[in-house]
Amino acid sequence: IKRGLPALLKTFLEMPLLLDGSPEVKFLSAAASVSLALAQASAFVPEAVYQKTGHFYLSYRPLMRDDDVLAVIEMLTKIMPPELIFNRKNKAVLPGRQGVEEILSLYLACIMLEFGKIEADDKLCLSFFRMADYRPEKFEERKTGKAVADWLGSLSGFTGRFGPLVRIELPIGRQKKFRFFLDVEDREDPLVPPVPLASLFAGADAFCRPAGEVLAMVARQVAAAAGYCPELKKMLANKGEQALAMGTDELVRFLGEGKEVLAILGIRMLLPKDLRSIVSPRLVLSAKCKEKNVTYLSVAEMVSFDWEVSLGDVRLSGEEFKKLAMDASGIVHYRDTYLLLQPDDIDRILTQIKKPLPKLGPTQLLRAGLTGEAGDVRFEHDVVLAKLLADLHTEINVAVPAGLQAKLRPYQERGLRWLYGNHDRGLGSCLADDMGLGKTVQVIALILKLKEDGKLHRPALVVCPTTLLGNWEKECARFAPSLKIAICHGPERELQTAGTDVIITSYGVARNDKELLSTKRWGLLVIDEAQNVKNADSAQAMALKSLRADGYVAMSGTPVENRLDELWSIFNFILPGFLGSRKEFGQRFAVPIEKYRDMERAGLLRKAIAPFILRRMKADKTVVSDLPEKTIKNEYCRLTAQQAALYHEVLEREMNRVSDSDGMARRGLIFSLMTALKQICNHPVHFAKKGQPEPHYSGKAEMALALLRQIVQQKEKALIFTQYKEMGELLVQMLESMLAIPVSFFHGSLQRKAREKLVEAFQHNPDCRLMVVSLKAGGTGLNLTAASHVIHYDLWWNPAVEDQATDRAYRIGQRMNVTVHRFVTIGTLEEKINTMLEAKKELADLTVSAGEMWLTEMSDSELREIFNLSL
Repeated sequence: IKRGLPALLKTFLEMPLLLDGSPEVKFLSAAASVSLALAQASAFVPEAVYQKTGHFYLSYRPLMRDDDVLAVIEMLTKIMPPELIFNRKNKAVLPGRQGVEEILSLYLACIMLEFGKIEADDKLCLSFFRMADYRPEKFEERKTGKAVADWLGSLSGFTGRFGPLVRIELPIGRQKKFRFFLDVEDREDPLVPPVPLASLFAGADAFCRPAGEVLAMVARQVAAAAGYCPELKKMLANKGEQALAMGTDELVRFLGEGKEVLAILGIRMLLPKDLRSIVSPRLVLSAKCKEKNVTYLSVAEMVSFDWEVSLGDVRLSGEEFKKLAMDASGIVHYRDTYLLLQPDDIDRILTQIKKPLPKLGPTQLLRAGLTGEAGDVRFEHDVVLAKLLADLHTEINVAVPAGLQAKLRPYQERGLRWLYGNHDRGLGSCLADDMGLGKTVQVIALILKLKEDGKLHRPALVVCPTTLLGNWEKECARFAPSLKIAICHGPERELQTAGTDVIITSYGVARNDKELLSTKRWGLLVIDEAQNVKNADSAQAMALKSLRADGYVAMSGTPVENRLDELWSIFNFILPGFLGSRKEFGQRFAVPIEKYRDMERAGLLRKAIAPFILRRMKADKTVVSDLPEKTIKNEYCRLTAQQAALYHEVLEREMNRVSDSDGMARRGLIFSLMTALKQICNHPVHFAKKGQPEPHYSGKAEMALALLRQIVQQKEKALIFTQYKEMGELLVQMLESMLAIPVSFFHGSLQRKAREKLVEAFQHNPDCRLMVVSLKAGGTGLNLTAASHVIHYDLWWNPAVEDQATDRAYRIGQRMNVTVHRFVTIGTLEEKINTMLEAKKELADLTVSAGEMWLTEMSDSELREIFNLSL
């Protein structure tokens, strides 16, 4: 830690909780999530490690006085792999709980270094917030280490079998003050009842121990806590003979500050039932519909709002609360309930009530109703709005269109009903089914159904990647031949809407022709591979946002690839304003979920978007029971002698340049180095750009040749993905030469007709067995189910992109088992980066670091650890 943040710990802190992977990966991920939760809840304490020289350093430890923290640490202890943590000083493995606490301490130090941005040059500040050793130079500084250790000891060191127990009782009769007692409890045997302090001072033995021994232990703990809670000292001084009386203001302070401090010190507080359920006022925005018959689009105009204040189950109007606040403060007994009226809470609520009532648009009102919150206040509604919200989860009974030339699966019929229902309500939809589950046919069925029901008053506009134009045209002709289709693409394109049901165009055309397209209003606007609008600031996203339509549908098998901001961008297309402004979404959802794993926020977000996003997975056998198996295999190879020498030479030369640079220049050099090393792993000719591409010069090429020779002999088909067009050309050259068969190459420079011809041949020509595919050109949308093998010749930095490519073959219509071969070169950056990427596979559940950028932030030593050959 003192040498800089280890890349591994920092990586785990930036990732979501991982449920898959090796035991070590799952443990380190769980420990990272626990550490972030401890930091967010302030459930950790500093501990001074004092040395005889007068030096000391600070470590941070979990707060061991909290039952939840203890339970989590116990869970981590059970899943920690043995021999994971080795103590160099003692030359021994740290076992069980000791090892868990050490890992959590390292993570907490990482968090403190990352977020404790203290610029002061004060020695004590630097030791607390920058983990610097405190080295005394002056005489008076020599006592500092001992003083700090003693001061912090009250937070972590005062434990024992017997401890004080604070007992509070309610006022009796006409008394107005609460009574405080100090008892003593046996922490090791919770079934033994506490003993009054007065009986110990009277000399009675307790818990089978002498009274003096128990009192001595209790007195030490009370003395440590007295600086924070002087009331404890008073109770000890009167020997428990007399209860300490407290007014409401004193009780408020004690229950606020005192209770937290006592919890940290391990001192329990026993409250009467009425005070355990004490409630604080909460501001509520109440919504009531003026009429019983409202629609989703008119609801905002038909709702009246008012401020109410929630006191547990009691509701007060704004005026009633003003009167209560004028007459009382502190802890108040009101309608058989104890209320906690803090001055800050009262001021905040009264200030808000004075402001004009907020105006919520239709989508904002829907979100408030679904999440139960409007901004920072609670949101409640009447039965009319409750029924409207409940109907969002009710499917409309819709028959499959008569003209559909396809047999829809049950889940696809449900998808049609869901799409139709949202469209009928005037709301947008994001169809996020797993890749290969037939999103296209569901949307075609929706368009056809709208036409047959007389609800497609204008042409539908479908926007998709250029590679999918032909696929959309053919699928429409195949499944819905009665739809009149037009393609708007190419240099001589025309926008022909007359007599047309569906116009299909590309994202590039939508961007370049946005003025022309925005002159029309469309019957339905569909965007396929909606991750193309994940950057809300791009010209592409803004062009699509400017188009007007009667309904909106987004299609994406990966609605979240890197950041939750991408989800906001898709929803800003299908339901503008529903997730608030981009800034508001970041503050309310993205930052808490991505950075702090806030499961409450994640749950609210899922609740909000549930009616408008539908996602089914191929792995769910209740969705697809007849899809064949998919096997993923890491295929390992070694560098040849020529590759190893070239790898070492380039690494040493470029690392010297990286060490002499900084800022953007350094990042650029690191990107160039990564690309060079990956190209060397592929084939030396790929890096050198010259020479004859012989397979025996590359361990990876030799492995590919041997595997593909076997696949061809078995009369099977394979897709070979590479992210580099140059490597694709080299693969075609080597494979055609060594296997003596034609090899297709699908890449971005091909014209649309040529791409469609290649796909058609691969799917139906038995002699077309191998296709090399450029990852970016053919990674999405294509249907290549003739392949039973998928080879990832070089790995992409985002696992979701790799999965998309795999699902060109593993999708509905696939009848053969599919084997996925992931090529990894042993001992190189490929193997080390692959280990980290496998720890990021939980991205679809919310977030991962984006692309390669995280590598550019590493130190030189960390980069060498990643890039160095370890053969």
